[in-house]
Amino acid sequence: MEENELQRALPVGTILKSPKFDYRIEAVLGQGGFGITYKVSTTVMFDKVPIFTYFTIKEHFMKDACERDASGGVGYSKPLQSRVEESRGDFLAEARRLNEISGKNPNVVPVSEVFEANNTVYYVMEYLNGGTLRDLVKANGALSEQAALDIELPVAKAVAFLHSHHINHLDIKPENIMFRVDYHTGQRMPVLIDFGLAKHFDDKGKPTSTIRVQGCSDGFAPVEQYSGLYFFSPVCRRFLRKPMFMLLVRCSTICLLAGCLSLPLRCSATRWRRLCLRR
Repeated sequence: MEENELQRALPVGTILKSPKFDYRIEAVLGQGGFGITYKVSTTVMFDKVPIFTYFTIKEHFMKDACERDASGGVGYSKPLQSRVEESRGDFLAEARRLNEISGKNPNVVPVSEVFEANNTVYYVMEYLNGGTLRDLVKANGALSEQAALDIELPVAKAVAFLHSHHINHLDIKPENIMFRVDYHTGQRMPVLIDFGLAKHFDDKGKPTSTIRVQGCSDGFAPVEQYSGLYFFSPVCRRFLRKPMFMLLVRCSTICLLAGCLSLPLRCSATRWRRLCLRR
């Protein structure tokens, strides 16, 4: 992470107060276009016993529009006010939505708390201790077919679960699949994270959230997917699930088996279908 990005983040040691807990910032885990992610610590009570533990907190902070003052507050200029506040509203709604469905699927990161402070919005998630899919492939090389499927099929079920709640993730890639590791057995479970670019639709299939930038991830999340989708319906689901299946069960299996970590950015959907169907 660049030095100027670290300067925008809350300093290590900062105490972030929510209605439930006081969280101490332990590290900055990353920063994207819409937010900063922190590793935090706190003490929770379990049957009258204090337990020290870690969580992950995501803060709404628009990289190209927000500034941080000396007290930790988030500010922005008046010309940018509408843009920042609309984005913050979407962020808050998405966080609350994730909190509502939290715990209903083990492969979607659970959100335990949503709160406002420092003139912005925060949500608290499980701290995942097993690294990312990218880390796994980089450390161990190519995976066997079964090992790849053991990762991809739970993620595909998580995507189906999100679709059942009219949520499209839109940014599935190795960095956004992390692992929960069982301390007793060492078993690794994949968990889908990072809903910064997710899009939600109401029961009538109309979008309730807005994507304000067209982001893309090389070889995984093409910029074209952010335009032209104005409703969510069974037809739209089929349209989305087919390439998702190709990504999770075919294309990324090829990638995992080969031990590579990215796919060509400038590769048309038709060409990728041909490459995948050849395998």
